[in-house]
Amino acid sequence: MGPSRGGTVLATDGWSDAAAGPVVRLWNAPSLTSAPTLRCEIAATAGTSDPSVFGTPLAWPVGMAPDGSAVTWWETNGDSSRSTADEGVYVTAVPSSGCPSTKALIASGGSYPSWGSAAVNAPVAPNTAPVVRVRTKPAALLRSTSTTVRFTVTDTTDYAVAISCTLDGTATTCSSPKALSRLAQGRHVFAITATDPLGAKGSAVVGWTVDTVVPKISVTASPAVTLGARATFRWRGSDVISGVAGYDVQYTTASYTGTFRPWVTKLTGTRANSWTLSGLTAGYEYCVRVRTHDLAGNVSAYSAASCTTRPLDDRSLAASHVIRRTVSYAYARTESDAGYSGATLTLSHARVGHLAVLATVSRAGGTIAVYVGSSRIGTVSLKSAGTHPQQVLWLPLVSPRTATVTLRTLSRTPVRVDGLVDLRAP
Repeated sequence: MGPSRGGTVLATDGWSDAAAGPVVRLWNAPSLTSAPTLRCEIAATAGTSDPSVFGTPLAWPVGMAPDGSAVTWWETNGDSSRSTADEGVYVTAVPSSGCPSTKALIASGGSYPSWGSAAVNAPVAPNTAPVVRVRTKPAALLRSTSTTVRFTVTDTTDYAVAISCTLDGTATTCSSPKALSRLAQGRHVFAITATDPLGAKGSAVVGWTVDTVVPKISVTASPAVTLGARATFRWRGSDVISGVAGYDVQYTTASYTGTFRPWVTKLTGTRANSWTLSGLTAGYEYCVRVRTHDLAGNVSAYSAASCTTRPLDDRSLAASHVIRRTVSYAYARTESDAGYSGATLTLSHARVGHLAVLATVSRAGGTIAVYVGSSRIGTVSLKSAGTHPQQVLWLPLVSPRTATVTLRTLSRTPVRVDGLVDLRAP
């Protein structure tokens, strides 16, 4: 190899041609010869050896630097022979102007006849901090109370690096992979710090949130009876750790003679807090249930069903001794009137749950007895201080059954029936 430019190596055959040249570093550290004062040290690595660990200094004579300073050779490959796996260290006291940016270093042919001689004139690199790299880390939102962090530490110096770790500010054992368990709900921070003997530090921080708590869901109770053709259902979810991500909404329906259909998913992952169902049919009940997801992926159970029913119009009931009237104030603009005892309105094959009579109440209102099959389940008074149409008058709850429902007048005072409510639950 001939002379070179730009800080490359000028060498004879004493250096291995397999290497780009000796590695020269500025350490600004206590000398490798254990001198107590700060030194400017330049390490030159011959050949292709790994300079990660210095061995013990050799006992035979050392080489000399161009300015006459001693060069101490250190054994790096664990043997006692002089070879291209050895290193030279140039040691000098730190001048007032600071350590030099370049230095020349030679190996004396006289001291190392098997090498010949070589010269290094290369820029001196300042010491750099260790580099900590996280290779595996938990997801930002973790649905587990345990996880593993994997990391690596690299350093350009030949000194051993001290590694320390903390979890949420508390010191913990530090090796990779690092298994973490029994983590509490909430935010966690794992920090890795690497410090070389020169005091330079490198670090990396990993943060995540543990959330294994199922979010909560609350559905606002819907009006039990809906007289119009639209009904709005409302709900609200909560999650104290990661927050609510969205909702799944299902609904089901049943006619007054039928069973509830299987639940149908209407909305998936919606951010809305309400849903309006249109086109409600008289004599049908409509139920909604909701579940919520949080941002970590936890999913609640479905809420209890929230149901509303649209009443049957009085014209859906068979009438005996009853007059049908068309009036603007009534539900569906019709009502069934009776002015004497014994008039009846009958609904066959009804799946009975919680019944109510939809009627107009007034000062002169009469009384109705309600039967499920042959059993009288209660009476309804239509007497009131004022006249009020479309009033929902509830009867006692009965055990579910399929039967004929009969409304029978008990007096000769006026009775005006607008419809019949049958509320059940899926």
